[in-house]
Amino acid sequence: MSETLRKQINYAVVCVNEFARKKALHPRIAFLYLYNYKGIDFLKENYDIEHTLSLDEAIEDLDMICRNNGGMLTNQYSFHTPKALAYLKKASVLYE
Repeated sequence: MSETLRKQINYAVVCVNEFARKKALHPRIAFLYLYNYKGIDFLKENYDIEHTLSLDEAIEDLDMICRNNGGMLTNQYSFHTPKALAYLKKASVLYE
């Protein structure tokens, strides 16, 4: 393995892990998201420039690339099955 390829791989790993941390995702889920929405391709194609930026800027770029390719991360939860609904508890609210 060439030194350049090793550096590119290490940089991609750092970016995936930082993306996962910032988005509160498991690293495997972050990788799959970045892979499916062309973020990994972007890192490979633009390594020469991206690795000179701050990590925060690189993460912003990844976020933008993925959104432009149909990716969307959300913090919303959806309960579609009876099993999932069983985990919900009705909250009592007192009105004054």
